[in-house]
Amino acid sequence: MTVFADYRLGAEDLALGRAAPSGVTAELDRVFEDPETVVGYVWVCGDGVDRYRSALADQRPIETARSVETGPDRHLFRYEYRDGSGDLLSAALDHDANVLEAAGDGDRWRTLLEFPDGDRLARFQASVANGESVSPELNCAYGAADPRTIDGGLTERQRETLVAAYQGGYYDIPRGKTLVDLAAELGVSDQAVSERLRRGERKLIHEQLFGE
Repeated sequence: MTVFADYRLGAEDLALGRAAPSGVTAELDRVFEDPETVVGYVWVCGDGVDRYRSALADQRPIETARSVETGPDRHLFRYEYRDGSGDLLSAALDHDANVLEAAGDGDRWRTLLEFPDGDRLARFQASVANGESVSPELNCAYGAADPRTIDGGLTERQRETLVAAYQGGYYDIPRGKTLVDLAAELGVSDQAVSERLRRGERKLIHEQLFGE
């Protein structure tokens, strides 16, 4: 059974946190790994965005960091690293977890991880206790249902995006709003809007056509 683990941790346990100067907050957009590297996208806002970008590029284990998009009052950075030692998100990926959420500043962070089952979570906890160079505090764990979901299995972000698209005329002919319009309205990338719409639509179609 899928298990969701909610962690509280200090900024020193994350490369994203260690790079954050005073006055800056950051929220992970997504993170994934391929055979050679870990790639992440993070939204950053505050008075020290430029300082954050410079600090992130110099923060080990991060190898590269660059700005890829600017939204209303915030910036999207892409980063990657190959050796993720000392970083909670990399340690979680090494234990087959999905990083669903991560947000914080230069002091404290919260992250939500999804493990395939309770055994994987237990092994991750054991590895942290037995020498991983991170020290997260497990706030709580959930089984079965994703704690971010609402009625119909949609996440809050998926529902928000679908509602904005419907009310804005995205599904009308001709369209009242484009993906770019919705992205500007929601303050995210157009790729993020597209992914939320596709995943939300798939869940609704499955529920209506194939649900019991």
